[in-house]
Amino acid sequence: MSTQANRPRQVTSSTSAVASISERSKSSRRRRRRWAKA
Repeated sequence: MSTQANRPRQVTSSTSAVASISERSKSSRRRRRRWAKA
C-alpha cells in the first residue's frame, strides 16, 4: 500500500514540475516579445 501511495505522489510532482517549466517558458517568451518591441 505504501508503494502504491508513493507512485501517485511522484506522478503529481512530475506533472507540477512540467507545469512550472511550461510557465517559465511562457514568461520567457513574453519577456522576449517585450524586448523585441522595445
